[in-house]
Amino acid sequence: MHLPTEFCLIDGVPDSMRKGPEMRNAMAKTRIRPEEKMQRIKNMVTELFKQKAVKDWDLTIESAPVTMETNVLEAP
Repeated sequence: MHLPTEFCLIDGVPDSMRKGPEMRNAMAKTRIRPEEKMQRIKNMVTELFKQKAVKDWDLTIESAPVTMETNVLEAP
């Protein structure tokens, strides 16, 4: 099971860090357009298929993403 970053909350981070520039930069990296996110996933799968372990273990991974109709909401 995969949990999209949009459903994750950062817990246990002190307010001093949460309000700092590093945290804002980290959070900005998770706020990407769905098209860009899918492209990154496709790139990761492509790189994964190049790994020796995948070939040695004879793993099969579906390279085409599952698609469905949905609505994309604006970021809050």
